[in-house]
Amino acid sequence: MKKLFLLLILPLIISSCSDDDKNDAGNGLPNLESGNYLYVLNQGGWKANNASLSLVNLDKNTVTSQFFEALNNFNLGDVAEKIIKYENKAFISVSGSDIVKIINLQNGESLGSITLSKSTFPKRLKIVDNTLFVCGLDSNKIYTYDLDNYNLLGEYETGPNPEDFEIYNNKIYVLNSAKGVVGVENGATLYIIDLNSSETVKVSTKFNPSNIEIDETNNKYYISNIGKWDDTENKMVGQGISEYNLIDNSFVNSWEIENSGRIEFNNNTLYVLSDLGVWGNSTLYEFKGGTATKLIEKPEKFTAFNNFEIHGDKIIMFDVQDYQSDGNIYIYDDYYQLENSYSAGIIPNSALFYTF
Repeated sequence: MKKLFLLLILPLIISSCSDDDKNDAGNGLPNLESGNYLYVLNQGGWKANNASLSLVNLDKNTVTSQFFEALNNFNLGDVAEKIIKYENKAFISVSGSDIVKIINLQNGESLGSITLSKSTFPKRLKIVDNTLFVCGLDSNKIYTYDLDNYNLLGEYETGPNPEDFEIYNNKIYVLNSAKGVVGVENGATLYIIDLNSSETVKVSTKFNPSNIEIDETNNKYYISNIGKWDDTENKMVGQGISEYNLIDNSFVNSWEIENSGRIEFNNNTLYVLSDLGVWGNSTLYEFKGGTATKLIEKPEKFTAFNNFEIHGDKIIMFDVQDYQSDGNIYIYDDYYQLENSYSAGIIPNSALFYTF
């Protein structure tokens, strides 16, 4: 085991810094053994304060559950949403705790928290040009932070309940579900915010949009819609994928997909998760030219794929089981063949590979 101790610990300069984490400044814990790892983020139950981080040693095929908690002697927080990497650090949005947790990927040690205002509910994260973008689902804002010192750079007003966002050509494409707006039949919108002027273009979308993906090569973007229940027709309506022109934001086409969930555009291919949870199939499709081709189905009866992520030539499928028990992750290769599976915590929903 290689040991590397920090000889000099600088105070972490953080906007609204949390001071209740014992290891926030870093205690110089020894590094992990050199190798290939997978950090798995487990959302945990709502208001249960049991979000967790599992560590998979890919070389030894071992899993350390509650890795962060055991190492730092305190919990990650309440409802962890997303984990992303920047240099040798991971940034984790913990929505129920209104923080973005920062950890050292070389040893799992807490390096502090960016603490947002109460009821911000930070959900999605992205990093562009040394700037961290944080989407506040309940505050209806996107916040930007300088990654050199974690100071707040600015705020951008979004529509109600921003679910997801992309950054392209110096603009933020923010998808607003308006789920919390009372008395509005469908207030779902896409806001396109200029990062320099804050000028905003608004585009209407279908019911309950969940995420957005941009196809830069073909000047398109896609929006996945969960839809809504229609009492008259006695079924869900408005489900599926909508395609828009990236140049003028005009509507191009839409396709109805039953129980459409998360989408991801990767290597000139749009992937779609049709999620029926524990009551049916949880299937990943390739979507081209209006045709959906089945790629990955759940491997076991009670598997419930609630999310997926593509990392290079690997596809990670997140199995949430019954949303209360510990889940699993399944790793597939670029031929959609199962390579391995690992146990995880409650509601696994995001991951990142790390090698050093």
